[in-house]
Amino acid sequence: MSIINSFFFSFSCSPHRYLLYDMVKYLYSVMHRPFLLYPLPSPIYHLIARFFEMNPFEPSITRDKVDRFHISDKKFPDLPGLEDLGVNPTPLEMKAIEVLRRHRQSFWVDAELEDAKPATPVTHM
Repeated sequence: MSIINSFFFSFSCSPHRYLLYDMVKYLYSVMHRPFLLYPLPSPIYHLIARFFEMNPFEPSITRDKVDRFHISDKKFPDLPGLEDLGVNPTPLEMKAIEVLRRHRQSFWVDAELEDAKPATPVTHM
């Protein structure tokens, strides 16, 4: 058994932490597309997920997945993270334009990233 498998690690994919709403809003602004938010109560989300669970093929969403969308990952200071494994996470702002440029509307394809307001990192978790 390797030494990595015998420890618990705290992973985060970016050096900054974001709320899902802030990150999605930022990604839509990079693509220059409108972001429409549909706030629904949690029981309605569960009802919709239950409907998708009845799909005879692989369900695209489940009630468990809905619950996990509302839970934020926590970084534990006493557990080693990606930096301890030698992995340096890349900030979201640096990679967003590379990945999302092809999803922009044709008028905005050559626009720079500075047009989009950056996402607000979370500091209180």
